[in-house]
Amino acid sequence: MRERDGQDPLPDLMEAARSLPTTRPRRPAAGCSTSWSPPSLATANGLFDAVRVPALVIHGVNDLIIRPKAGRATAAAIPGARLGTYPGMGHDLPEPLWPSILGEIQKLTRADASQTKG
Repeated sequence: MRERDGQDPLPDLMEAARSLPTTRPRRPAAGCSTSWSPPSLATANGLFDAVRVPALVIHGVNDLIIRPKAGRATAAAIPGARLGTYPGMGHDLPEPLWPSILGEIQKLTRADASQTKG
């Protein structure tokens, strides 16, 4: 993320994210296990090998829909990927964690920008 006029963009991003409309089911996980099944890592691994851009896998330690070991395996399968795990987080991105998650994204993009300069 770029800084504008030397200012940290995080507050603007937080405000923009809060203004997005959200619709949440009463029980988000209720229909997931029967109506949708995530692709297996066995079928996705070939796709992960082809990723050639910086990658950050964000995963909640308390995710009951896609278990944390799948997040670890995903990060391991993507060349050079970083893994960010969050205790207390499930399969959502709770607002109190936004600053930390955005910080991880900023680290990733800044690291990539410094590698591409020169």
